[in-house]
Amino acid sequence: MATMGSKAIAVTEPENKCPECLHLEISGEVVAAKGLLSIFKKSEPHAIDLFVRINFNEQWVDFSFGRVKCGLQGGELRLKLENGKMPSWSRNKDLKKFLERDLSVERQSGGEREKKSQVKGSLAPDLSKAGLEAVGENRQKDSRSDKFQLKIAQISHKGADDQPVWVFENQSGEPVLIGELADYLGTMLVEGIPLSVEATFTPEMRQVVITGLENLFKDDISKNKLKAFELGVGKLFLKHKIQPYLSRQVLRYE
Repeated sequence: MATMGSKAIAVTEPENKCPECLHLEISGEVVAAKGLLSIFKKSEPHAIDLFVRINFNEQWVDFSFGRVKCGLQGGELRLKLENGKMPSWSRNKDLKKFLERDLSVERQSGGEREKKSQVKGSLAPDLSKAGLEAVGENRQKDSRSDKFQLKIAQISHKGADDQPVWVFENQSGEPVLIGELADYLGTMLVEGIPLSVEATFTPEMRQVVITGLENLFKDDISKNKLKAFELGVGKLFLKHKIQPYLSRQVLRYE
């Protein structure tokens, strides 16, 4: 929470309907006025920096007939600004184009052994004492773990100045988004007081992926029926969990 004189940016509790699948938080910091603005408008901010933290993962959702595990392949983060604007040029140009997370991968030689032999000769004045010595050397190739960044989601932005939108799209080939994005979104230009920022995250139905099913049907169910049921559960999930949004939070300055 940022303060400005006796006022402060009020933040509502984030509303995350499936907090393990998607957890959204936004925050704001008042931009200090400079020059003449600092003299004549001490009590009112002229701009607010906005920040976002989003966590993606899979989550089990319980129904009366069983459980469904689901995740997201993308969605849209939308801001609705009251008495403020966020034109394209004020949005963070260095916002990560990809959601990233560290993965460790172990490389191993398969337990191969290297064996080297070398013959050393020795000479002495007395040739009867001259000899050959065989020297052997064994080496075990060691395994090692490498870390690299897995690029998961491409992020682009669009939308009007008072309703900017960030679009998340899975580009990795992974089934769902897993990881965290925590970054500066951009600067909102203040046009009047009171002001508010409403942030929502909403995926489309095609971006909701079912990755697990439990206690839902008999063992002899056909694959076609299974697929049809998956689609049905997806629609049910979309209707009751996603619309009109999956996550929401509001900032206010009065």
